[in-house]
Amino acid sequence: MPRAEREALMLDVAEQTFGELGYQASSMDEIAARAGVSKPMLYHYYGSKERLFLACLRRARDGMRAAILAGVGSGTRPDEQLYLGFVGWFRFIDEHPQLWTMILDEGLLEFGPAAEEIESIRAEHTELIAALILSHGPPRHSADMVEVELIAAAISGAGERITRWRTRHPHLTAERTARHLMQLVWTGMSGMAAGTVWEP
Repeated sequence: MPRAEREALMLDVAEQTFGELGYQASSMDEIAARAGVSKPMLYHYYGSKERLFLACLRRARDGMRAAILAGVGSGTRPDEQLYLGFVGWFRFIDEHPQLWTMILDEGLLEFGPAAEEIESIRAEHTELIAALILSHGPPRHSADMVEVELIAAAISGAGERITRWRTRHPHLTAERTARHLMQLVWTGMSGMAAGTVWEP
């Protein structure tokens, strides 16, 4: 098996195992056995359970970014781009349910590098949303980067919270979930695009 395929297989199995058993309960022995490779080979490729877990997160980060950007890139209007970005995110989670379980694993509280990687994923999503706001926002709003970053963080946080909520409502499609989220988000963003400013 080519090296790239073997690495992908080991990461697939590791993601499944970490998601199913949790980080603390998973072992390199278990992952090697499920992947059909020797434990020394698994260590040769990844060095430790910690590094293997981080490799899973970094691959997920790349996949999430690609899914969101593909959605945004397939739209033309600002609202369509945001909607399709949401759809890309929700579809990615649907295709990688164990990955989402990994990210929510409370056993990571003592694993600092993993917590840092997950936070960097959140930060990247916020940056992507901020870039979308800046690309379409009027100067009055775009000039205030605090406002742009705060709104982007709020949208990112709402998307993550809805993803958690959605695990209890698996019948909701990615498209329907994104459409409902747009009811909240786009009302405010369309006002911003028109230059509307709320004042106390």
